Amino acid sequence: MENYDQLLVYLWTRLEHFDNDCVTFLRKHSKKYVEIEQEMNEILEHTTIKNFLINEDSIYLTEEGHKLFIRYMGLENYLYTLENAVIYLLGCHDTTILQSIFHEFKNEKESMFQKTEEQ
Repeated sequence: MENYDQLLVYLWTRLEHFDNDCVTFLRKHSKKYVEIEQEMNEILEHTTIKNFLINEDSIYLTEEGHKLFIRYMGLENYLYTLENAVIYLLGCHDTTILQSIFHEFKNEKESMFQKTEEQ
């Protein structure tokens, strides 16, 4: 049971930091990612867009504001796609580690079950 607890702690810790690891990796290795983040921040400097995203009251956008908002959402979607690709690739890497942990856990559980049957 101790290995199971360790597995849960490992998984929880890994998941807590997964998004942060992904963004850190992209900021370090992808010039395009950093450029898009900068463009998004520039769009957020427009008061109308900032208010539109955070305000719960009714807000109307001008044609220019609407174009900026559409651009912002497209950039956000692109970054999300990049982040998901990195998460997938990091997940593939972690699969090897997780397989060994699951294998250990399975073997321990099976040996505990066999001991119970022998008694």
